[in-house]
Amino acid sequence: MNIDPVVAASKLNALLSKIPNLKGKTAATPEFGAWESDVRITLTKLYGEKSEEYSRFKNIWFTPGMYYNGQPESELVEALDRGLEEARLFLNSRKEDWDVATSLKRWATFDGHSIENRAFPVYRGSRTTK
Repeated sequence: MNIDPVVAASKLNALLSKIPNLKGKTAATPEFGAWESDVRITLTKLYGEKSEEYSRFKNIWFTPGMYYNGQPESELVEALDRGLEEARLFLNSRKEDWDVATSLKRWATFDGHSIENRAFPVYRGSRTTK
């Protein structure tokens, strides 16, 4: 799978930028459902559905571990906020991975041309002159 690191980092950045608007809500809101779906689709495209990255995101809890009658909405909001913070840290870490790949891609060019297949002289021993 050949993915442009700039595009990957951009997609993750767009998902990260939506997190502040989801805080203070519950996981039952359509906005959160759409965001979570977008994250899963993006992770599937970048890493694959069977990847560790996809699995780790899927294991983040955005709801309380237990429900009961009379449960205050504040507990649902707190659970989502905790999950969003965990997701933010996770997605930011993945974005940083792609940012490094972007830097390496830029480093691996010379005058706008890829240096992957270029030959460079390697000097062995001393090059001092007398």
